[in-house]
Amino acid sequence: MKKRRLWLLTLLLALVLFLSLPAYSKESDFHYPNFSSEKSQALEEILYIFGYLIPKYYYKPLPNIDECVQKVLNGGLAACLDKNSRYLPKSQMDERAWEENDDEYFGIGATLMKDCDSVLVSSVEENSPAYVAGIMARDLIVGVSDASHAIQSTSGKSVYEVAAMIRGPKDSFVNIVVRRGDAEINFQVQRKAIPVKLVESRLISPEISYVSIKSFDSFSISQKVNSALNGVAAKPGTRIVIDLRDNPGGFLRETMKILVLFENKPRNILVTERKYLNSSYVDSVNTVADMIYDYPAILSWFGKYSDRKIAVLVNGNSASSAEILAGYLQQKGATLIGEQTYKKGTVQTDFHGASGGTLHLTTAEYLLGNSKVKVDGIGITPNVIIKNPDGWVRGDTANDLQLQKAIEVLSGSATLTTGNN
Repeated sequence: MKKRRLWLLTLLLALVLFLSLPAYSKESDFHYPNFSSEKSQALEEILYIFGYLIPKYYYKPLPNIDECVQKVLNGGLAACLDKNSRYLPKSQMDERAWEENDDEYFGIGATLMKDCDSVLVSSVEENSPAYVAGIMARDLIVGVSDASHAIQSTSGKSVYEVAAMIRGPKDSFVNIVVRRGDAEINFQVQRKAIPVKLVESRLISPEISYVSIKSFDSFSISQKVNSALNGVAAKPGTRIVIDLRDNPGGFLRETMKILVLFENKPRNILVTERKYLNSSYVDSVNTVADMIYDYPAILSWFGKYSDRKIAVLVNGNSASSAEILAGYLQQKGATLIGEQTYKKGTVQTDFHGASGGTLHLTTAEYLLGNSKVKVDGIGITPNVIIKNPDGWVRGDTANDLQLQKAIEVLSGSATLTTGNN
């Protein structure tokens, strides 16, 4: 009787998986087995998720099954597990693949990220439709509609669903309601062609280069960063500003490949841990040597910029992979400037189903470097804590106080206070 009750509860828990599951994407891929019958495929996938994948790969012990069922009924999968574990149906996976491979889209020029149960504007492109309309970073998007339709709430929706609501035909209009502090503000924004430019670079002076990385959510981001550095920092001794503000993270492997550019010793990049009952055990140790072994083409990157003086810009929206890059470079002596980071120190793995949907499951917590610094729930503390004024423009040396401080640090004219990482 007990086994039958457990099976029924598991099935109930699994069925509600499809109701309201927001998402943000990351790391690597595993695949479900191929099921024989199309009619039973969806049900078998659900049972496989809850009967095998979550018990085997989830990074800490599962909660009580009875409590878990109640939580999922009220709030979806993330209510039972952690806030970063999600299920993405096929439509969201298609949107994600399109986003990763296109060079432009028709939208408003704002980058979105998940913030607990809300969708947050993490950054706004300068001179984009969102920028011109007055939408700002850290606005919460609470409603969206085409100009001729009623506002639709974004509650319970994923980043990809909200992004799909905002995008549309070129030159058409979209209504967006944001919450800013205690006020709700309605914007009507005209969609335009928005180029996807995840990496930007330039010389600030003959001695200082600037590289902005807006996301790691691309399978070619490490190559783009390498190319950008080759363009502006190839001259020996050139100092480097790396801008990770409002970067929501992305693919872990791409981030670790970027770190190879700055490391000339086979150090640990990060250690991932899983919890079992009341103890923790090491799931994997990821070193610079591992990355070169797995990706021989990056051997020529090894330590290319390891002798450079580096300043890294971060803020409260620098999350996940951005925290890995920032925290590791800080351990190597780079100066972090800005605000405490987002505090996401877990790794997610994508398990792809035959139906086209994907389980995005937290499978480990990461600890940074040889000293195993914990990030989850803590974040990275900058060496120099400084806030930008309202209305600041990324990379504008006139009103970007964090960039101004980075230039001072790299020029040797700044006094530093040391953070705790």
